[in-house]
Amino acid sequence: MEIREVSRTNTSGRLDVQYHLFVTGAPKDQSYTIFTWPSNAQGPSRSLGGLSLLKDGIISCAGRTPEQCGVPEKKDDPVEWTFYPIAGEVFRMTLVSQDLKTKLFLAIVPVPIAKNDNGCTLEAIRLLPKNKLVLLRAKGFQPNEDVEFESNSYDEKRGGRTKTDAQGEYFTGLLPFVKDKKRGTTDVKLKGAKCAPALTFEWGD
Repeated sequence: MEIREVSRTNTSGRLDVQYHLFVTGAPKDQSYTIFTWPSNAQGPSRSLGGLSLLKDGIISCAGRTPEQCGVPEKKDDPVEWTFYPIAGEVFRMTLVSQDLKTKLFLAIVPVPIAKNDNGCTLEAIRLLPKNKLVLLRAKGFQPNEDVEFESNSYDEKRGGRTKTDAQGEYFTGLLPFVKDKKRGTTDVKLKGAKCAPALTFEWGD
């Protein structure tokens, strides 16, 4: 499943991003349902059913039968999936076929918090509202490389030596909140032999 951006506009201070979804390798004689799981929800929920895949794989409302979403006056209408993201927020989607034999998963961060340094990338992904829980994702390092991790929220510092995986990637969860503080910023750095990407993100009210 591939997501392609259609438009990105800012109206009255609110960012509006629209996407088309394309699917390859899945049967086109099935109808599909999309489930979404926003970061502020307890779990996934049904978003839209009766979906069809056109010849190029784009997810659409065909509007040709009562079981399909859409209207006969606008057949094979591609669905514009619209998000109103904030920095670092992840949007998770699952596409499920009617016979339950095909299940595809996708996550997109429309406004990433990411920094690059000499071919390495460090990204902070919001998993819970107010950045109560953040996923740190790094890539571009050497496979199984010893790296140094550092984070600092106010004067609360964390760090130590860790190791990337066989693909030169590193993942960890971070709880940035500090006792008796309602808001703040966290500085994060991951240092390897050839690069040291660093970023800052905000948390709290």
